Amino acid sequence: MCDLTAPKSEMRQSWPGFRDIILHRYVVSRVIWTYMLSIAVTYSITLCLFPGLESEIKNATLGEWFPILIMATFNMSDFVGKILAALPYDWSGGRLLFFSCLRVVFIPLFVMCVYPASAPTLSHPAWPCLFSLLMGVTNGYFGSVPMIQAAGKVPPEQRELAGNTMTVSYMTGLMVGSSVAYAAYSFAAPAPARFSTFNAHASYTNNTGF
Repeated sequence: MCDLTAPKSEMRQSWPGFRDIILHRYVVSRVIWTYMLSIAVTYSITLCLFPGLESEIKNATLGEWFPILIMATFNMSDFVGKILAALPYDWSGGRLLFFSCLRVVFIPLFVMCVYPASAPTLSHPAWPCLFSLLMGVTNGYFGSVPMIQAAGKVPPEQRELAGNTMTVSYMTGLMVGSSVAYAAYSFAAPAPARFSTFNAHASYTNNTGF
């Protein structure tokens, strides 16, 4: 009967040990950790606000079109920020991380555009549009530059691993930001507001008979 099991020596050569995998990633992470944190913080802050809190901003004149206008402003400015990230400029990891963390000021600014619900502190429609513009540009820029420059900080043979590590940081930022936004909205919004979409759909269904 033919033995299909590979020799242990070949297995050791073909499959690096778990310890080696962790060690390689640790070595790369020590070099690019500021870039990893920068991209994670950037997307965490953005996902805390967009699209959840931004969709709650109201305007009597534009009605339901106002959240759409704000989101369109963010998406267009985010695209501009990604284009600007292609301009040659050698950022240090520390400076990138500093400016990424500085974006936390958008959280209280957008909160003031929404609360108190009866009369928001920043009620003029120009404020959320301006904040969306700035947040979009900075998200596109500081969400792209760390990914672009991190690979250049390690030797050529480690660049693929650096790219994978940065991707994990990017996904971590998305997950953390989305989780924080969901948790904050769940605790802050009253029960009817949480299910407003479903209630509206149910009302429409009852009225039309479909």
